[in-house]
Amino acid sequence: MSFVLVTLRFFHGGKISMDKLDSFSMEDYIGGVMTDCFDVDVDRFSYFEFLGYVKEFGYNASSAVIYVRPPNCPALVVIKVDRDLMGICEDLKMGIFWRFM
Repeated sequence: MSFVLVTLRFFHGGKISMDKLDSFSMEDYIGGVMTDCFDVDVDRFSYFEFLGYVKEFGYNASSAVIYVRPPNCPALVVIKVDRDLMGICEDLKMGIFWRFM
């Protein structure tokens, strides 16, 4: 049985201008830090594991708003439920890069 381990890169603690959500670039993200999470098993990755990372970074997972930037898309998308991550996991298996904010 094969499995895919990926590195997730999170940008957190910074600010995003709300008028930039539809046409976001990294230059629109001000301050904050970048944190890599290594060896994440894509087949077992879930919304609750995702929230676990948010908690590890020191944030309240119940009030945090989590945005991702899909590949080849200028807009940011909000992650709210496990189903939102399903498509991301399939992309990660194929080596497609997502940004987590």
